[in-house]
Amino acid sequence: MTTKSSSVFLRTAHDGSIKHAEHELYHPPKRVLEKSHLPSMSHYKQMYDQSVQNPVAFWSKIAQQFFWDSFEPNQGLEWNFDSSKGPISINWFKGARTNVSYNCLDRHIKNGNGDKTVFYWSKVVS
Repeated sequence: MTTKSSSVFLRTAHDGSIKHAEHELYHPPKRVLEKSHLPSMSHYKQMYDQSVQNPVAFWSKIAQQFFWDSFEPNQGLEWNFDSSKGPISINWFKGARTNVSYNCLDRHIKNGNGDKTVFYWSKVVS
């Protein structure tokens, strides 16, 4: 069963003033959490910390979960956020090639999930 809780937090309005806001949280059932990629906020924070402390290793590990025509894990990331050192830029796995359509659909079918519902949407009519 999904449970609901609420919390109150402060937010900054467009005019710079501080406002109180209520935030509703919907907690998924345990069976959903057990199969989730991120089963808890602490797991998310752990992954976030890894991504900040060592972004090349973190994203290279994530990238290995996908299909690539060409990919070298050490291609990593290149970035420059300092305009005094040249144009602002971000390059992810420069020179690597993939097929996004294959990663979104075909690889899941190949792994035996072709008979499972990927996305179900139901329009609410009021």
